[in-house]
Amino acid sequence: MGNAGKQSCKEILKKWKKPKKVQIFCGNGGNGGDGLALAVELLSSKIETEVVLANDVKNKDAKFYFRKLPKKIIKKNSNTIKFDGDILVDALLGVGVKGKLKNPFNTIVRQLKRTHGKIVSLDVPTGDLKPNLTIAFHSSKNSINETVFSIGVPKIAETHFGPGDVRYYFPKREQSSHKGKNGKVLIVGGSKEFVGAPIFAALGAIAGGADLVNLMVPQINFAATRKFSPNIIVHNFTKNSEILTPAAVPEILRVSKKTNSTIVIGCGLGQNPETQKAVIKIIDKTCQPLVIDADALIKNLSKKFDTKRKIVLTPHASEFRKIAGKFSPQELAKKAGVTILKKGAIDMISAADGQVRWNDSGNPILTVGGTGDTLAGLIGSLLSRGAEPFKAAGMAAFILGKTGEELALKSESITPQILARKIPQTIRQILNS
Repeated sequence: MGNAGKQSCKEILKKWKKPKKVQIFCGNGGNGGDGLALAVELLSSKIETEVVLANDVKNKDAKFYFRKLPKKIIKKNSNTIKFDGDILVDALLGVGVKGKLKNPFNTIVRQLKRTHGKIVSLDVPTGDLKPNLTIAFHSSKNSINETVFSIGVPKIAETHFGPGDVRYYFPKREQSSHKGKNGKVLIVGGSKEFVGAPIFAALGAIAGGADLVNLMVPQINFAATRKFSPNIIVHNFTKNSEILTPAAVPEILRVSKKTNSTIVIGCGLGQNPETQKAVIKIIDKTCQPLVIDADALIKNLSKKFDTKRKIVLTPHASEFRKIAGKFSPQELAKKAGVTILKKGAIDMISAADGQVRWNDSGNPILTVGGTGDTLAGLIGSLLSRGAEPFKAAGMAAFILGKTGEELALKSESITPQILARKIPQTIRQILNS
């Protein structure tokens, strides 16, 4: 953040020499922190500077630079603010923000578009702004009038998922949101032999912040599953069912469509041929985002994808060999138009567009049965809350691994329930760091 401020100051003064007044409009996250760091540098260069806060500063690093600034140059956004700088800096929202702008950001952007001053955006332009200069940090964002600067981001940040990805891309809850707005997940799993796996996936989905989690299991598992947690809405496949069969598909599709849920399928389903037929039908007929795990990773599965949809596959090494044939993870992800999280001591995450990154967080304590199911549910939760498949898979793998590392400091062994309870704390620690 400090380097971003220094590089931005250097570029602004190089391009416009000695501006009379620079106004910096800051959001409450990391991008706003870059703006506050810029303000510190401008003041050191004897440039008249005014900071306008769109809302209260929340980012920990941003608060550090906020405390360095004299209070007299800081103003809260209001109708009385004059957009009178000869340079106006957009430090409102960063790369992790998508969708339609809401107040106060849309109002500020509208005002900035009317000004006669030069507009500079830090890292990326907010909304539909067309700045005179975009100062991108670390890598190009393909923005208008862009100049890219290195700010000391380590090389590993390009190759591995880490805390920065979580801070930028983890889905945020809007103040005006209501029940169901922050994700709905439907877990399809279980069989006569495997009762726990779909429950662990449901706990992972809850841990990731999904508002509503539905779970569909065979009738034989229904009573035990329903007693496990009041936070899970439990349904059964069909009457007297012991496994998933094609007869259950219409009801599964009906529930997923009615609830508009991301589907997590495979945990504990078993290997019955009828179950595999049902899996194929669900994949073929649903348009919902999908996480395909465990027993749903059937042989030659990649041949079943003919459209680019929001799909994440989560195989470990032997499961990957079964579904991939001659292809590497990167080749299969591109060919099938999916994201593949190949699990291992170091996870490999391959995107449909050819990107590949790794995750090396984790601890051998995570080899206990059920942690993979928890991971599948966590990915489903992030997908349901709006994260893109590649980032949902990478963030979930990193978060789960960090949670395992924290638990290993205090315990010799864990259960999936303990893991799921700890995940929200790990997420909050990363977001606040």
